[in-house]
Amino acid sequence: MSLTTHRTCCIIGVDDEKLNRFVDEIKAFLAKTGIPETYSINVYKDQVTCCGHFPIGVAFEIEGPRMQAIKDMDKKILGKIREICQREYVEYHECSDLNVLLEVDGAVFSQGEY
Repeated sequence: MSLTTHRTCCIIGVDDEKLNRFVDEIKAFLAKTGIPETYSINVYKDQVTCCGHFPIGVAFEIEGPRMQAIKDMDKKILGKIREICQREYVEYHECSDLNVLLEVDGAVFSQGEY
C-alpha cells in the first residue's frame, strides 16, 4: 500500500527563470535534509500553456507508506517555499490543500484533501 500526495503553491510575479531557481533550491534543500528510504519527492514548476507559456508556481508530490511522515515532509517543503519567497521579496499567494491518493494492488483511490 502506498500513499501519494500532491500540492500546488501559486507564486505571484515570478518569471520562468526565477521559478526554476526556486525549484532547484527546494530540491537542494531536500537532498541536504534527506528523504527517508521508502519515500520519494518530486518537485517541479507548475505552469499553464494557453496562447503562450505562463509559470504560476511550484508543485510537489510525495509518495510513501505513512501519512504522518508525508505530512512532516510536506510541512518542511511549505516552510522552505515561504522562506524563499520572503528572502526574494516575492508575493506568496496560496497553496492548494494536500490531496491524497491511496494505491492498493494497482488500483488508485482518492482520499480527499487534508
